[in-house]
Amino acid sequence: MTKRSARTISRKDFDREKLGWFLAGFVEGEGSFNVSLRKKSDYKLGWQVVLSFNVSQKEREILELLKEELGCGIIKVRKFDGLHSLDITNPEEVIFKVIPYFQKFYLLSEAKTKNFEI
Repeated sequence: MTKRSARTISRKDFDREKLGWFLAGFVEGEGSFNVSLRKKSDYKLGWQVVLSFNVSQKEREILELLKEELGCGIIKVRKFDGLHSLDITNPEEVIFKVIPYFQKFYLLSEAKTKNFEI
């Protein structure tokens, strides 16, 4: 078997099922699903519900795979330490792309599953 680095891996190298489970495992360890409230005086109840999903990693390559697979998101790099982050903050992308993906390729740990369900 030929060893491949993350730099040479692309979605075409995997069948979709294996890639989905691999990325779900990666998100299990490195990802975060968030729901927060932002005070907004122009909203009827005075609050805006903010949904977001992010994954951070020192190397960019797997984040690129995840972004390609989900079909959305922005990869940013923190200047002070070079940490890469895939961020998805558009509520429609979270609801219609991220959530269905992880309903199909579900998370295994109790803590991450509860975080996702919220």
